[in-house]
Formats: sequence, structure tokens, C-alpha cells
Amino acid sequence: MDFACTLIAVGDMERSKNFYQQLLGMEVTADFGANVTLSHRLALQTMESWQTFLNKSDTDIIPGGHTSELYFEESDMDAFLKKLGSYPGVEYVHGPKEHRWGQRVVRFYDPDRHVIEVGETMTMVALRFHQSGMTSAEIAQRMEAPLSSVLRWLGPTEDSWIGDDTVKAFQYCKMEIFIPETHLPQLQDALRQVDAGHIGNYDSCLSYSRVTGCWRPLEGSSPYVGREHEACFEPELKVEVTCLRDKADETVEAIRAVHPYEVPVINVIPLYRTSF
Repeated sequence: MDFACTLIAVGDMERSKNFYQQLLGMEVTADFGANVTLSHRLALQTMESWQTFLNKSDTDIIPGGHTSELYFEESDMDAFLKKLGSYPGVEYVHGPKEHRWGQRVVRFYDPDRHVIEVGETMTMVALRFHQSGMTSAEIAQRMEAPLSSVLRWLGPTEDSWIGDDTVKAFQYCKMEIFIPETHLPQLQDALRQVDAGHIGNYDSCLSYSRVTGCWRPLEGSSPYVGREHEACFEPELKVEVTCLRDKADETVEAIRAVHPYEVPVINVIPLYRTSF
């Protein structure tokens, strides 16, 4: 079974069609006279035919019952409020206000006193806070929303994946370690000592793949492999392991202690989500 639409009864079909088309930007997708289907799964039914369907009298159908509403979202709230203010005869349930989570909304009646709510999109709320200088984690707290939702709303904004406060919202990190294969056993022992790679009832969990590293030692360096000012290409292992964010610094130090390179490459990546 599929949900088809929301249907509301209206006293004047032409007036209601104009209201939903001109003010709320909807389109007529089917017009059967007594029934008009609009875009976004909304249908209008003449009051007379609706009474016939239900076998009810005029007194049984009470407009303005305040038990439901039609909810719309708008990305340019300022422009819509200006448009709403110029539309003739609009009666407000309440004027523009801001909910505690930061979303701006306004409620008003349609010509038959059905409640209409128009709210700012959550994406625009998050972007507005972002533009004010708040970090993603601060926005999540302000909007009373999961960080994952905030990151989705923000998309690839400048700080959506960086900044101390954002990183602190992640529980786990992934380490990428580039190391000679000869030192894999020492690395595994070091990781085990700091509980990196501990997943559920398993420890020592990691993966590795063979790669080729490239570097050129400069003057003053002390390379494990290679000579000054000569490009060096060497086989390495790329080791990947998960650790708790709170133990990231300790894990990096444990890796450095067993790593033979003067400047080891250790990438620490916050994990948005894990399967455990």
C-alpha cells in the first residue's frame, strides 16, 4: 500500500487554488472540478462533495479545529515573509518566531482556516549558525540535533570536518601508518599495548596493504633509507587501525617509539561512523 495524498475540504475551489498556487508556489497536476490535485501530494475537495462522501451536515464539519496543519519549508525565509505580508487577507495563527532550536517559522490560515506552517529549512538554519562562526559541534548542540545531521545539512562547508570541537564529537579515529614490513611485528605489539584495534571481543584488529613510498632526504636529515638529495622509492606497508579518540595521542607516541623513520607518516582521521 502507498500513501497517495493529503486531502482538505474547501469552500471556494477557485479561491483556494489561487491561494496555494500564488502564495505557496504549488502547481495543479489534475483538475476534476470538485477535486483538484496539487503538487506535493495535496488535494482540494469541494465542501459539498466532501459532505456527501462522509454523509455529514454543515454543522458536523468545523473549520479551524487546530488539530492539524500543512507544513511547508522555505530556504529564503525573509523573502517568503515579505511575500506573505503583501498577500491580501491573510490571517495569522501567530507571526514569525524562532523555535528554541533556531528554526524560524510562521503559521497562518488558508481561506478555509486550515492551519499552514512555513518553516525555514534545517539546512538554512545550520548554515546561518555556521556563518555566525559556530563550529559543527556547537551547531549540533544549539539545534538539539545529532552531529551527523548537522554535517549532512552543512555539506562540504569550510569547517564541517575540521576544528577541535568538531573532532571531539567523534568517538573513534582511524590511524594510517606507513612503515617497513620488517617492523610490522613491533608495531602490532605497540598497538596492542595501548589497546588500539580493540573491537568488541577482539583485539589486535588491523589491516595492511603493500604500497610504494617516495621521498627525497634533504640536507640535515637522517634517513632510515636513502641519501641526501636523491629520490627514494621503497616498498612499505600501509597499516590501518581503529582507536578511541581519547587515546589518539597515546597511540601516536607508541607508534613513534617503534617506528624506524626519522619522520614517520601517521594520519589520524576522525570516523564519522563505525559498525561497532
